[in-house]
Amino acid sequence: MKNEDIKDSLTTLMLTVSEKGYGKRTALAEYAITSRAARVVVNMKTTDRNGSVVATLQVTEESDVMIITEHGKVIRVHAKRNSRSGPLDARCSLLKLDGEDSIAAAAVLQEEDEGEKK
Repeated sequence: MKNEDIKDSLTTLMLTVSEKGYGKRTALAEYAITSRAARVVVNMKTTDRNGSVVATLQVTEESDVMIITEHGKVIRVHAKRNSRSGPLDARCSLLKLDGEDSIAAAAVLQEEDEGEKK
């Protein structure tokens, strides 16, 4: 591995999004490195409050994320808005959901190059 790759991996974050609108941002360096025979690395506890995990995304502090709900609500969220938390926490509400609505999908938006900004 090159030094740049190692440096990038230490600053890279994982954003986990749950179906009930909660999310968390965790540095990849906080996760335990396991062997192939390891059973599981828990990322987020799935509870009645959080719901199941819908997406896990590799983000940076500057990333923007697009979140889409089952009822068609679309919102753009800055990854920095979500507070950092440990591997098992799910503290931050990414968006308020109406009634029976839930998160359907989430995706990281591509950053614009300087040449594209005009």
